[in-house]
Amino acid sequence: MSLILTCEHASGHVPARYAHALAGRAAQAALKTHRGLDLGAVTLARDLSKLLGVPVLEGRLTRLLIDLNRSAGHENLLSEWSRHLDSGDVQALRAIHVAHWNEAQVRVERAKGQVVHWAIHTFTPVLHGKTRNFDVGLLYDPKRPREVLEASRLRSALLGRGISVRRNAPYRGVANCLPTAFRRRFSAARYAGLELEVNQQLLWHQPDRTKRRHLLDALYEVLARNLST
Repeated sequence: MSLILTCEHASGHVPARYAHALAGRAAQAALKTHRGLDLGAVTLARDLSKLLGVPVLEGRLTRLLIDLNRSAGHENLLSEWSRHLDSGDVQALRAIHVAHWNEAQVRVERAKGQVVHWAIHTFTPVLHGKTRNFDVGLLYDPKRPREVLEASRLRSALLGRGISVRRNAPYRGVANCLPTAFRRRFSAARYAGLELEVNQQLLWHQPDRTKRRHLLDALYEVLARNLST
């Protein structure tokens, strides 16, 4: 059994080449919010990487340029600002997207045995005026038995530590994303892909150190099984 960690929305970085595209007031404001990156996700991913001894594949630029968790043909792959860049810049952004997906695929292909892939994300506690009043969302395909098992184990570990959990929320686990695409490339016997969505309230806006420690403990307890079985 092998474990793979990725964090597609790790960074809010804007390379100098694309700075002009996001220079406007609206874009600058968006960069500072959940739209620019998954607030708190990269720190959590790196902590997991250190605890588990598993490297994490991180996105290196803001998703307001290109969304590394969307398939190449998705309508929201580019933002309302980056889609107006010239063709050369767009091609370069698409190359970054391809490189991230290719590296993730290579890690799956080189891994031994069955692969469990956890993509680490965070979500904004309030969206369009609606409060998301839970700590963690576990996204997976209900038709893939290994994914159901992994999600169930983690749910139990989290609930046992006082962390509220919802399954396939705040998004559907089979929506357009990296794990969904990989399910089409790899059989259920070979690959299980899940997304961890953590409320930014817990990690960023009003961080709760105790809950964060419990979160890490639960993740280590469950994810480490994939390195020892």
